[in-house]
This record gives sequence, C-alpha cells and structure tokens, in this order.
Amino acid sequence: MGKRPNEFEQMAITVPEVRRFVNQCGGCGSVGVKPDAPDEFTRFAPLGPGLRERIGVLALDDRGLCEMCGRWLDDRTAHRPA
Repeated sequence: MGKRPNEFEQMAITVPEVRRFVNQCGGCGSVGVKPDAPDEFTRFAPLGPGLRERIGVLALDDRGLCEMCGRWLDDRTAHRPA
C-alpha cells in the first residue's frame, strides 16, 4: 500500500514544469526532488523556490524504487525458495 502524496507533493508531480525534476517511488509513492536537479529550476516553477527543502530529495534505483522499498524487495526476494 502506497503513501498518498500530500497536497503540495501532488502539485509537484502534476505541474509539467516541475514534474521533470521530481521522483516518485513506484512502491510507496513517496515524492521528492531528483538528486541531480539543478538548484535554479524552482525559479521557473509555479510552486516557488524552496521546493527541495519542502519535499526533500528522493533518489530512485534502476527499478524506480526508493531506498527503503528497494531494501524491502531485496529482502523478500532473497528469502524466496528456489
């Protein structure tokens, strides 16, 4: 079951100018700014500066999962019988 984004996070993932700089975990639904997003991107965003501080940074692995969901999946698959 995923986390439901709050109102501010929901705006961040729906505004096209901001969406390209935002990650959303495919497992839990957590939302955060991409680690490699340029600092100046928020001056063009309707959400204003300080987006990185408001919703935080979220790195995703190659599966599109945050660190916690990735660890959970790795633990579940490591213990699966062959």
